Amino acid sequence: MNEKTKSSGAILLADMIQYPNRNRSDHSHTDDQPREHGLKEANKRFNVFMSAGLLRDRYPNFMEIGFKAQAFIDITLSKSAEESTNIQDEAEVRKKLNAIPNVILVYTVFGSVDVRCKVVGIDLRDVERTTMLIREIKGVLDTSTSVIIDDTNYNLSREKWAELIKHHSQQIEPTLPTKYEDTEAHPEDDQGST
Repeated sequence: MNEKTKSSGAILLADMIQYPNRNRSDHSHTDDQPREHGLKEANKRFNVFMSAGLLRDRYPNFMEIGFKAQAFIDITLSKSAEESTNIQDEAEVRKKLNAIPNVILVYTVFGSVDVRCKVVGIDLRDVERTTMLIREIKGVLDTSTSVIIDDTNYNLSREKWAELIKHHSQQIEPTLPTKYEDTEAHPEDDQGST
């Protein structure tokens, strides 16, 4: 297997991230891979990537939708007697955070805080109400809110993400799932217009 073939899955993944609005048939080849590889193989890989959680649905532009206020909220959890956060308590806090509608992303992080989440709101008062809900969760010791003032470079992020994956394609390729059901390519699987 040559080096180009070894990274074809990673290149396909990067292409799908950078160009989410392309038809699946347009993802069925890359510069390194002929079109004969085909739609059937692209559909299989696409389905594998989706089921493995490598690709998420298109990420909405919340500001354009009407959520004019967005913020990152850093959360410090209360510590147990041993001065380390109990993993079960953290999981419970994450579960409660994910139940709040305005909380759209939740991350466990290392550093001066324990959890970071992204929230959206119609206005700053809506973000404030969400922050107050977060502060009421048992186990939350403190919060710090950073209001996002510009979220317009999302498409630039897609290009950067794709560039990153392509750059590390040989290291990423072995981690990508390769087993998939033998599904036939169906015209209705092709997204968009031709």
